[in-house]
Amino acid sequence: MQEGTAKQEDIEGVQCTECGLMSTTYSVVCRRCLSGKLVKRKFDGRGRVRTFTILNVPSESFAADAPYAYVIVDLHEGCGTSGWMPGIKSAVDLAIGDEVVCRGRRGDAAIFVKTGG
Repeated sequence: MQEGTAKQEDIEGVQCTECGLMSTTYSVVCRRCLSGKLVKRKFDGRGRVRTFTILNVPSESFAADAPYAYVIVDLHEGCGTSGWMPGIKSAVDLAIGDEVVCRGRRGDAAIFVKTGG
C-alpha cells in the first residue's frame, strides 16, 4: 500500500471516564485506577513512530510481505498502539519520530504509512 492511496482509518479503543486514561487495548477495568467506567472511543490514526523493528522472518500469515516494519506508534491523542508498515525494507527507510497514519487493517493489525509530514 503506497502513501496516499487509501483513506485514513480510525483506530478504536477505550477511555476511562474516572481518570481519563486512553487505551487501544480493550479491557473491563482501567489499568490505572481500576474503575470499570470505560467508554469506547475512536482515535484518528495519526501519530509518530516511537520504535520499530524490521521483520525478515515473520509469522506465516505475513511471510509474503517480508521484510516489513513492526511499529509502535504514539497517537496524537495521547496513547500508543502497534501495527505494521509494508514496504519498509530496512532501517534506512524509517526513523523514530516519523509521522505516520493508519490506512487500513489486515485482520487485527493496523497498517501504517508515512505521511511525509
